[in-house]
Amino acid sequence: MTRIFLSFLAAVAVLSAAGCRNPNTTDFDGDGTVDADDCEPEDADISPAADEDCTDGIDNDCDGDVDESDQDCIPGDDDDDDDDDDDSDDDDSADDDDDSADDDDDTSPVDADGDGWDVDEDCDDNDAALNYDDLDGDSYSTCDGDCIDTNPAIHPDAPEICDGIDDNCSGNADDEYDDYDGDGFSPCNGDCNDTDPSIYPDANEICDGIDNDCDPTTDENVDDDLDGVTECGGDCDDVNEDVYPGAVEICDGEDNDCDGLHDPDEEDNDLDGFMQCSGDCD
Repeated sequence: MTRIFLSFLAAVAVLSAAGCRNPNTTDFDGDGTVDADDCEPEDADISPAADEDCTDGIDNDCDGDVDESDQDCIPGDDDDDDDDDDDSDDDDSADDDDDSADDDDDTSPVDADGDGWDVDEDCDDNDAALNYDDLDGDSYSTCDGDCIDTNPAIHPDAPEICDGIDDNCSGNADDEYDDYDGDGFSPCNGDCNDTDPSIYPDANEICDGIDNDCDPTTDENVDDDLDGVTECGGDCDDVNEDVYPGAVEICDGEDNDCDGLHDPDEEDNDLDGFMQCSGDCD
């Protein structure tokens, strides 16, 4: 009986001491946390600063959660919010905002230029002239570089022709037809061979098997003396109508028949200005 009484007195003494301490200033268990903030002020192993033991069934860190429900015991949850992911509440808010934006996009797609192609599909949603319509059916849209989408002959891969139009959408009309040989004529100006400066419209036609003047007849030449034979036809003197292949040899000192020979009596051997055929007897 005496032992029981003494234990009772000791308990009363402890309770009396506890009732006299100020919880806002007293750290009874000496764990570094005042009693007012300590969920177990008489247990030094339990305080807000303690690590949660995920296997003892006790709220070691005084956060109101025990073991498996405590976020410190949830694998992969390294943030300070109350959910089960690694994203902070700020990140979750951003995700919610993104989801909200996506919902808005799903319900109201933006088509700023009003061309029928929304911002996610249009190559330039600020220019109604640029979109993926192919109005002329040439397999090129204005977004693909078609500069005139109402003419199927005009697109980035079209051949450039001499028509004063930018057929291949390069930004320059007839740009493939510069004067490369520097003779003053480009193919668009009629140069039939823009790699040879001797060939161009109105060039002199010579007997070389080439259309020098781009007319487009080859070696047609002009019959200057109107004797019916041109130089390319064998006329050895196309300014003398009496000289041409097959002409009658006359006493004029010329090779009238263009055979490369003179008749003997057309020689002026004494150089007196007279030939035998013209009366020189000596």
